Amino acid sequence: MNRDHLLLPLTLAAGCVDASAFLLTDVFPANMTGNTVLLGLALAHANVQDGSMAAMVLVAFCLGAAAAAWALRKSPTGWSRRVAGVLLFAGGILLAGAIAGMLGLSMEWLALLTAFTMGMQAAAVAQVGVAGVSTVVVTSTLTSVIRRWIRARPVESRAAGVQLPLATWSAYFLGALCGGMLVRFAASSAAALASGILILATAFVVGWKSEAN
Repeated sequence: MNRDHLLLPLTLAAGCVDASAFLLTDVFPANMTGNTVLLGLALAHANVQDGSMAAMVLVAFCLGAAAAAWALRKSPTGWSRRVAGVLLFAGGILLAGAIAGMLGLSMEWLALLTAFTMGMQAAAVAQVGVAGVSTVVVTSTLTSVIRRWIRARPVESRAAGVQLPLATWSAYFLGALCGGMLVRFAASSAAALASGILILATAFVVGWKSEAN
């Protein structure tokens, strides 16, 4: 398996927590574009409560991204054991937060913890350096699908060129579907629990493959 396909479970996790958190707290832990819009709308309508929540999630995401970027500052571009370590730490935080949610932690605090882990994940994936693919936002990924399809030469190579970004978009969609279903039929923090397990599993695979190489 191409190691870049390890981006898919990470994207699935992001879609899952985005859907569940939005249904429960009206914010997105991974999608900062959405939170920027929500913050603007809250300010326009003088809604302090919604605006403060969107702002705090933005800050939490940035802190997570900064922590991961600092941890990876001396790491070369590409998959590495250090990237695996960052993902392991992020998955552990998310898993602990989900368990705390089951024990009474508010969904707002869980959303902030999740945003922190999504920031870490985003920075780790940026360190991997797969062009045209992000695990926390799919606007640029869809743009990459269209650009690669239009610009592919020879034309016969189009399908191969769009496989990964298209699969990434599909994983985010599937994650959102799963997140919505988990909120509807399971515990409120079930999506965070499932996503934490996905991230941890991915981290272990990344570490194992890095060590094997």
